[in-house]
Amino acid sequence: MSETIDLFKVPLYVTELDIDNKKFLEELKTIKIENRVKSNIGGFQSKDLPLKHKSLKQFNKILLEESNKFTNSIDLKSIKQIKNIWLNINYFKDFNITHDHPGCVLSGVYYLNTPKDCGTIHLINPVDHIPYNWEPHAKNYNSYTSFLIS
Repeated sequence: MSETIDLFKVPLYVTELDIDNKKFLEELKTIKIENRVKSNIGGFQSKDLPLKHKSLKQFNKILLEESNKFTNSIDLKSIKQIKNIWLNINYFKDFNITHDHPGCVLSGVYYLNTPKDCGTIHLINPVDHIPYNWEPHAKNYNSYTSFLIS
């Protein structure tokens, strides 16, 4: 008898947020935003934004709700807070290099404004990192949250 076993799963949560992007973009302009160079080649990458700023409160609330829908679906403990948010602004031929976020339970991307045919996001298999980051936060061990599944 033969079978195929799903041994190392990598879940990806995708959703659309109910956010007025035009209004949100205007609100973001009220925040003092400083540049940094981290993973960006060209374009602009901000330093971490002030999470308690009034412009980000509703966004944080929505992110937390969606994050917990995801964590609950794969038996991770609920996320208590968003730790950091930053902005990337890429223009023609700008991009971000392949990178990871070590020690993060979750990472996400929200596209606020994209032109037609602007390119795509490329994701790499994070299976080397996920169980290390998720095992301490697991409600139950399963094929998403642990290296050790019987």
